[in-house]
Amino acid sequence: MVGRPGLNNEKITLEDFKIIKVIDKGSFGKVFLVSNKKMNKLYAMKRINKDVLIEKKQIKNIKNEKEILFQAQHPFINSMDFVFQNELRIYFFLNYFPGGNIYDNIFKVKRFDEQTVKFIGA
Repeated sequence: MVGRPGLNNEKITLEDFKIIKVIDKGSFGKVFLVSNKKMNKLYAMKRINKDVLIEKKQIKNIKNEKEILFQAQHPFINSMDFVFQNELRIYFFLNYFPGGNIYDNIFKVKRFDEQTVKFIGA
């Protein structure tokens, strides 16, 4: 386990998280809504299959993604608190924001009002 610097994460393990539901599926794995039982906090757990990363030659990209997510500290950019791995998978624990992602919302809403577009664009 690797945790974001400054978090009290010395004794957090993968078993400290309870899966609530699947919130997205992608070509590298799934994203789950999970609860950290010790901290009583919700996370989006991105479960990435290592075999797919190797097959699609994406190892360098996932390492870059990990570094960016750990360093991100901005109210409008998601960040990551923990990363775990085992023989088969890598697990990213990102801050959970209800409402889905912009891509899915574009297809649901079809057209945003001007104020929403300005907010997202900023």
